[in-house]
Amino acid sequence: MHYIKEARNKPYQIICQPRIKDTYHSLTNLLCFESNLFIFAMARRKSRSNNRPVKPKLKLDTVFRCPFCQLENSVGCSFDKDLNIGEISCSICHAGYETKLTPLTEPIDIYCEWIDECERVNQKS
Repeated sequence: MHYIKEARNKPYQIICQPRIKDTYHSLTNLLCFESNLFIFAMARRKSRSNNRPVKPKLKLDTVFRCPFCQLENSVGCSFDKDLNIGEISCSICHAGYETKLTPLTEPIDIYCEWIDECERVNQKS
């Protein structure tokens, strides 16, 4: 008698047990009779390996060009998380801007708000 059984380590096994009456009918039954338990492991499908290259995340800038003195890499940003204030200022001309922080605020966000505020002030004049 042949039947399929799930095992712990192998997904499927065919287990052959000897018959009591007709043990010598086939070679399989003969092998089963001699070993009293004969196990055949079925082949598994190959699993797909995940070998996709990981793309590095692009990092955002933290130093910027000053809108007043036009010097590159002169504007730096600092966060005060206790007071929820973000400050951005130029190290050359000392122009600056402060705004409220949110948990998702990045230095580029504060710089963009500063540029937008400068444009609003220039349009009013």
